[in-house]
Amino acid sequence: MGGSRCNLDGQSCRHGPLPTVVYICADDESTHDGQAQHCSSFARNRAWNVVDVVAENGEGVSVDQRPGWTDVMSKCSDGRSVIVVVPHPAALGMNVEDFQTLQSVFREKEKVLVAVSGLPTHSAPARRR
Repeated sequence: MGGSRCNLDGQSCRHGPLPTVVYICADDESTHDGQAQHCSSFARNRAWNVVDVVAENGEGVSVDQRPGWTDVMSKCSDGRSVIVVVPHPAALGMNVEDFQTLQSVFREKEKVLVAVSGLPTHSAPARRR
C-alpha cells in the first residue's frame, strides 16, 4: 500500500492542538493581562494551542476599524489560527445576537469564535419522571 493521505477537498488536514488567538479589547489597559490569562487558560483547558494574544484599546471603535482585530482576521484567513477566543461579546462591541451572527460567519469559514462569558448557556432538558 502507498502512504496514507490526509486531505479534505484537496486541503491538508490538521493534526494536534488547534492554533488559537486570544483577542482582548478594553480601554482599561490594566485589565488586558488578566483577561488574556483567563482566555488563554480557557483555551488550554480545551487543548487548544494559543499562538498569539492580541490586545488593544478601542472599545468605542467599530470592530472592523480596529488594527488588532484586522490582525486576528488575517491570522484566520491565512491559517495561522483556527479559533479566536474573546472574554465576552462586548470585547467586539457587540450584543449577544450580533456576536452569534458573527459566530455563524466563522463557522461558514470553518473557523471558531468563542466568548469565555457573556453568552446564554443552554441547559439540558429537564428529565420527566
